[in-house]
Amino acid sequence: MDDLHPEMQALQSEFQAALTQDAGFLYPYRLTPAPGTPFWGNVWSADPKGRQFAQAVQAVPDLAQSDVRFLTVRPGDEPPGRLSVIPFGGGLLTVHWWAQTDALSGETVAACEWTP
Repeated sequence: MDDLHPEMQALQSEFQAALTQDAGFLYPYRLTPAPGTPFWGNVWSADPKGRQFAQAVQAVPDLAQSDVRFLTVRPGDEPPGRLSVIPFGGGLLTVHWWAQTDALSGETVAACEWTP
């Protein structure tokens, strides 16, 4: 994001530092994808009536028939790639789709299929 105005870059750095400082609260799970590098993230159930769910299903129609969970990765950590498999909650998350990265926070939301 080097094309941002210097004031915006400073705000972005400050905001991302605050997210990282509160990482234990915002990104409570230490997750290890296969393949990939361990990262701190958060996972929650998708709202089938929500905008993010609609975007994910539009991009990957097969998700409409799945138990969808959303995943965020702490800014600065390496996000898992598409089709990475992550043990979580007694089952497996399979990453199917990534939304656009938020310019301010550096956070991206992934739509994952959860299977027990």
